[in-house]
Amino acid sequence: MVRTGSTHITNNPGGSCTAQPLIDLDVELLAKAALALGTENAEETVNTARREAVVRTKQALAAAQLAAADNARGAALP
Repeated sequence: MVRTGSTHITNNPGGSCTAQPLIDLDVELLAKAALALGTENAEETVNTARREAVVRTKQALAAAQLAAADNARGAALP
C-alpha cells in the first residue's frame, strides 16, 4: 500500500537536501523479497527489486524484438 503526498526532507553533508517519499510497505512481502534477493535492509531490498524489474523488462522487450525479427525473416523466405 502506497501513501502518496508524504515527503521527508533529509539534510545531506555539504548542505544539500534530498526529498524522500514516505511509503507504507507490506512488511511480510518485504521480508520475503529480502530473503529471495539476499538483501539486508529495506532500502537495499526495494532498490534491488526495482533494478531487477527494469532488467527483466528490458530483456523481455529484447526477446520480443528478436522473435518479431525472426518471424519477419521466416515469412520472407520462399
